Amino acid sequence: MLMKHIILIGFKNVGKSVVAQSLARTLNCRHLDLDDKIEEIYQKKNNDNLSCRQIMLKHGEVFFRDSESQALTAILSEKEQRVIAVGGGTPLREENKKIMTGHLIIHVSAQRNVVYERIMLNGRPAFFPENDEPIVSFLRLWEEREKVFQSMANCTVYNNGPLKQVVNNIREILLLKLTVI
Repeated sequence: MLMKHIILIGFKNVGKSVVAQSLARTLNCRHLDLDDKIEEIYQKKNNDNLSCRQIMLKHGEVFFRDSESQALTAILSEKEQRVIAVGGGTPLREENKKIMTGHLIIHVSAQRNVVYERIMLNGRPAFFPENDEPIVSFLRLWEEREKVFQSMANCTVYNNGPLKQVVNNIREILLLKLTVI
């Protein structure tokens, strides 16, 4: 029987990757960022080092989302328990929702205005439609995705303070889940 993975979901730039790294250290297990796995698989198949952003821009969203589903399937089939940070769009695909079911899903959120500022520091993201103003795209996607994240998650934590506090909040949740079982 496979052990449950701990999957962190949430909007881009809420801090899922940083929280996953710190949580994994605290729990003495490995962490994995789904974007890293997508890039690794892409590199092996295409002998080309591209970032997720570059893959999406070069091949389009459908290709990227297919690659994302393949990488997620590969990770979740591994027996070693991990803390996994997935991209903000990963939970939107029905196929991904199904394969994440049964694992512990934690929704990481943060203040909306802070998330928008973090996103825009790197320029307009590839998943914002070009014909919309960035803030309009952001607000629409935030509303759509937050509903999905909340419906899938076993719990929500807010990354609005020190990283140590966020990780401690998750540890408390994990302890509660273990005592309920």
